[in-house]
Amino acid sequence: ASGMDRSAFKPVAKIEGPCIFGGCSELCCKSEFQVSTLLESQDQDAKLKLGDLAKITKLKPRSFSGCARELFTDSDHFMLEYKEGVGLTPQQKALMMGSLLLMDYMLFEQDNGMCECKHNKLYITLFDCYMCGVTMPCQIVIDGNNNGG
Repeated sequence: ASGMDRSAFKPVAKIEGPCIFGGCSELCCKSEFQVSTLLESQDQDAKLKLGDLAKITKLKPRSFSGCARELFTDSDHFMLEYKEGVGLTPQQKALMMGSLLLMDYMLFEQDNGMCECKHNKLYITLFDCYMCGVTMPCQIVIDGNNNGG
């Protein structure tokens, strides 16, 4: 694999989504990611958001038990909708399913959950913010320091 020419690989699609997602926002908001065709002539950093191939949606909970599951586990529900009439091959569909799994791992499983206790402090993640290639949590920190009161 070390002798492979990486310049021979060209991206064929681009996944774009919201800048704000995850954390407690998962309880009330769904997150939609558009899968768009990326032509060779297009810049990989250009905003497309066409969704001409598919749409990946991280669904919000629909019930109280769904909210509890979302709060206390890393279990998530996604929906992958392929666009009708595009003529996607089975390989392209499998690639999108693999992309969904990677996206779940990179964006929703690495967030340490909505609430986390460490070093005598409670961290509540309101949402994660993605900008300039970096995901940063927006958190409330409650200090549980019990020094005299």
